[in-house]
Amino acid sequence: MRRALAAFLLALLASTGLALAQAPCTATNALDGLNCISGVNGSPYRPVADPANATVQLAKLIGLLVNALLTFLGVIFMLLIIYAGFGWMTARGNETAVENAKHTLTSASIGLGVILGAYALVQLIEYFIDQSTVFQ
Repeated sequence: MRRALAAFLLALLASTGLALAQAPCTATNALDGLNCISGVNGSPYRPVADPANATVQLAKLIGLLVNALLTFLGVIFMLLIIYAGFGWMTARGNETAVENAKHTLTSASIGLGVILGAYALVQLIEYFIDQSTVFQ
């Protein structure tokens, strides 16, 4: 049973890497490939190079880091919910195991709700920073 759960979690972890993969570069030679990776040829991952625009770049970088952290935490809470459901299904009538699974499920659901609310708030703040004329 533990092997099946470990295999499932490994497959889930491997599939998230596919979802986060960057679109391939259309480079014809090695120099174009390096330029594409570094953000010169239209890659969305550009380094902070313009000092006049550094405040906006810093705000976007902080937003990107917070989004990455919240996404990671959301995945952790989803795994906790799956773990709690698995524990509940395999409790086999053991009241202590069922109560532990219910407690884990309730706590993970509340945590996921908080993370989703924080993610929505960060998205809203990023939208207003992008629309703001103060930084332009």
